[in-house]
Formats: sequence, structure tokens, C-alpha cells
Amino acid sequence: MPPGNKDKSQTLCISPSAVPAHLSGHPGDCIGPCSSGLRAASGLPVESLISVYPNPFQSTLTIHSNSQEPMLITIRDLAGREIERIQLENETQTFGSNLMTGIYILEVTSGTGSEKVIITKIE
Repeated sequence: MPPGNKDKSQTLCISPSAVPAHLSGHPGDCIGPCSSGLRAASGLPVESLISVYPNPFQSTLTIHSNSQEPMLITIRDLAGREIERIQLENETQTFGSNLMTGIYILEVTSGTGSEKVIITKIE
């Protein structure tokens, strides 16, 4: 949101290498879409499978499941290499302490669908 004009949100595209510096100077900004953008076959919006916070994070990240079923979380680097897999069986789980500073793709898969979330670990 531009200062003093909360009715005029803006979307910016910046290079991955510039994300940590941008976020440190704009604490209200977020990564990814402001809404999940997920759509059912009918075209109507559906609730996201998970909530991920804080993002960006410094030490650990919390994943909260919005579903009752088990989920597989796959974390990939920007080149698509798998870094870690987590079986999310509880409603809330914390992870990320072993990740290096950088940008990752968190892929969530469940019996009802899948989605991807970009996460960033900062210093």
C-alpha cells in the first residue's frame, strides 16, 4: 500500500536477489499474491490449504493446516532442487531452522489438491 493511500494497493515484480533488501525496507509488504488465487472447477475461489507465517522469516516458519487431512510439504530452491520434505500430520508445525538464507518454493500436496507458496529466509 502506498503511504497515505490505503485504497490503492500496488503489485511489484522484483528480482529474487532484491527481495530481502526490499522487504527489510518495506515491512508491510508480502511475497506472492495477496489472496490465494485458488479456484475450484466452478471458477469460484477456494480456501488455501495452509497458512505460512511469518514470511519472510529469520529462524523458523510456522505452517498451519486449514484441512484435517495429512499433507506433504516439499521445499525446493529456485532451481527446483528438493531441499526438504515434511509430512504435515498436525494442525500446526514449525520448521526452517536448517534452511540457509534465501528464497524457496514450498509445495503443499494433499488428497484434495496442491498449491505453492514462495517463502524467504532472511538474516
